[in-house]
Amino acid sequence: MITAEDVLDALTKAAAYDTSHTPRTSQMLIAAWVEHFNRYAPAVQREDLLAAVSEYHREPRNRMLQPADLSAIARALRRDNTSDEPPPAPPAAETADYPPHWTARQRIDAYWTALRNHATPASQDEWENLLKQAANQEHANDSAA
Repeated sequence: MITAEDVLDALTKAAAYDTSHTPRTSQMLIAAWVEHFNRYAPAVQREDLLAAVSEYHREPRNRMLQPADLSAIARALRRDNTSDEPPPAPPAAETADYPPHWTARQRIDAYWTALRNHATPASQDEWENLLKQAANQEHANDSAA
């Protein structure tokens, strides 16, 4: 989350690059920029913002610096930095609650039953619970038959 101090530091850095196209700071300007970043770039951190200032000034600009200029660059930098991280490891495989004699086809049917009967689960735990319920339902159907 970007703070007033972060915005002030970013504008000071921008002024070091180009004073004629950096807005003069005031309490209202700082508050407006903080509001912009918190609304349109909530994941952006201080490091992203300061890096965005450097990136923005790679080429000459003939207009006043706007918060949208820096937030777009900072969001892209944040995406690039997080996409370089390896994806999280998949959860460890648990022994399924399917009856041991079930065929692959019966397990697939239980999976599709869980999908048809419920909205998309929000978490991995919810998925596992739905699959267990479907497996138990299918097992009960097999026992009744």
